[in-house]
Amino acid sequence: MHLRTKIITTLAAAAALPALAAAPALASAHPHTATNACQVTSTDCAEPVEAQAPLAALDYVRIADAGLTAHPFTRNITIDPNNNRQDGRQDWTFAREGTVPSPGGGRGGFGFTAFDRFNYGGAGVFELEWTPFGNESGLCAHQTWDLRVVLRPCSGRVPQAWIIVTSAPLLPAPGSPFYTYALNARQPHGRQLPTAQHHYCLTGTPGAVAGPVTAARCRALGHATGTDQQWSALP
Repeated sequence: MHLRTKIITTLAAAAALPALAAAPALASAHPHTATNACQVTSTDCAEPVEAQAPLAALDYVRIADAGLTAHPFTRNITIDPNNNRQDGRQDWTFAREGTVPSPGGGRGGFGFTAFDRFNYGGAGVFELEWTPFGNESGLCAHQTWDLRVVLRPCSGRVPQAWIIVTSAPLLPAPGSPFYTYALNARQPHGRQLPTAQHHYCLTGTPGAVAGPVTAARCRALGHATGTDQQWSALP
């Protein structure tokens, strides 16, 4: 299911999360979301956050979790403990590029294998474009050969294709129904490894401190353990 659609359909329930009541200090004049200008421009505009907050007790509390932040001059993408910048750098738009074919299907547009079709068949594949204040920048989240995730001109190719899933081999289910994994469609080193780690996870920075975003081997942590490899979208 589309990450943003999944979030919107359960937005009312999110407002009732008990953890939110424990965080009155998080109240702000701003909604802890993408800018209003971006949301008005596109219903697919959102701000991704990792499942870690600067205060560990608030992991999986979306308004507290660290936000995905663009740095257009350096083309870097980082995690920011402040997810409420409201300066356009945390405005992102999801564009569906395709779907992982079902078991027995073909390779699709991104060279999906039988393993992919069996484990992720039907999952959406998305491009993530930085769209400050709703303006198309033409820059997308791109996995480089050395596993950095940076801004590069949108191409619609494999390094910019992210499989959005709620389950993956050897990984626990996300610690909240509002979070998912984002797997880059590129096969590690151009081939599938002889393990279940056939794709790298979009990975923030441990501890929700300011730091770079990378693609890394997916880690199996305990259920509901705060992690920089599970993501939600603040609508």
